[in-house]
Amino acid sequence: MFSLVKKPANSQGRLQELASVDGVIFDLDGTLWDASGSAAKAWNRALTECGYTDHLVTVKELQAFTGIEIEVILDEKFAFMGKRGTHEFLEVYKNIELEEMGKGGGVLYPDVENVVKAMARSKKLFIVSNCLVGYIENFFHHSRLEKYFAGYESTGRTGKPKHENIRKVIKDYNVRSALYVGDTQSDFRESRKAGIPFVYASYGFGKIEETEYRIERFTDLLFIE
Repeated sequence: MFSLVKKPANSQGRLQELASVDGVIFDLDGTLWDASGSAAKAWNRALTECGYTDHLVTVKELQAFTGIEIEVILDEKFAFMGKRGTHEFLEVYKNIELEEMGKGGGVLYPDVENVVKAMARSKKLFIVSNCLVGYIENFFHHSRLEKYFAGYESTGRTGKPKHENIRKVIKDYNVRSALYVGDTQSDFRESRKAGIPFVYASYGFGKIEETEYRIERFTDLLFIE
């Protein structure tokens, strides 16, 4: 039976300043769940299949570039592949990621289900991620949380950067006032470009110092519920 998580009594009460928003947009990796184990398997399978066995990645290394568009990751971290190599790798990786995420998925952060269910009563909830096509769908498959979200968008589907997809969701779903919840510097930068407040999920993969709003745990979001 569902039991509403109590609102935490801590310094995160400043989040109440954001209570009037009618749309809450979430990043996925490092914010709603941790799927870095499955992602690392996908990367290493693709790297092996493409002959790059000397460049396999650890979970820790993968977490450091999670949330960045995969084309940027390949250009910056795997430049040794060359243009043709990165294109071939990406085609291989897309299929392997769908397979690995379909099998293993990720682990929800504590209280995500209860908090999302509570927030959906008064807010429109969305996911906007830099992931490939099929990744958010796999998240919904494993988490069973799709019914609480009004919509979602990804760079893989639109080919556009995160800030444009944030604006697209706001426009498409007639959101009057929104905020973005994420865990990386890239999330912070993209929400700024989109012109909406950013809430830093400090339990995630990234480290950000200059944010105005932050949560230490997912239940802190109940201050804006």
